[in-house]
Amino acid sequence: MPKGIYINWTDLSKLYLEEKLSAMDIAKKKGYSSSAVSLALIRNGIPRRSRSEAMRLFRQRKKYVAPKREQSPSWKGGKTKTSAGYTRISLHSNDFFYPMCDRRGYVKEHRLVMANHLKRCLQSWELVHHKNGIRDDNRLENLELTTIGSHLTEHNKGYRDGYQQGYQDGQNTKIEELLRQIKLLQWQINFLAGD
Repeated sequence: MPKGIYINWTDLSKLYLEEKLSAMDIAKKKGYSSSAVSLALIRNGIPRRSRSEAMRLFRQRKKYVAPKREQSPSWKGGKTKTSAGYTRISLHSNDFFYPMCDRRGYVKEHRLVMANHLKRCLQSWELVHHKNGIRDDNRLENLELTTIGSHLTEHNKGYRDGYQQGYQDGQNTKIEELLRQIKLLQWQINFLAGD
C-alpha cells in the first residue's frame, strides 16, 4: 500500500477484540503489514494482549499441542544442572520415583541414586550428603544418607575442627618462629661476648 493513503480501520476493534484475531491475521485479511495493524491498534486506543494471552489464543485457533519431552527441539536428554551445581534428571509421571520430583518433574540425581540403592522413595526430611563436597559426583560410594540436624552438625563439626587445626598450626608456627629468634639472639650474645 503506498504511503500517505488513509486506511479505514472502523472494523479493527471488532476483528481484534471480538473475533480475537492476531495483528498478523488482521494484516493478512486486510492486505497490510502487521506493523501497520499494530500502529493502528495503538492509535485507536485498543489495548494490546499480553504475550501469554496471545499464545493461548494461538494455541486455541491452531489446535497447537506443544511437543513433549523427546519430541521437543529443546530436549537435552532430561539431564540439566542447577545454578548450585547439582545435576537434575527428568522423570516420566509413571516412574516409581516420580513422587520425589519437583513440580516440573525433575529430581536431583544424588537423591535418585540413593533412592535406587535403597529401593524406596526418600522422604523430604532425608538428605543425601556428598562426602567429598563435589555436588555432581553422584557415585554411590560418595553419597551418605543423613537428616537435616545431623547434616548441619557434621558440617559445623568440620568447620570447628578446621578452625581448631588452623589455630593450632598458627600457634605452632609462632612458637617455631620465637624459638628461631631466641637461638639467633643467643648466638649474637655469644658472638659479642667473644665466646
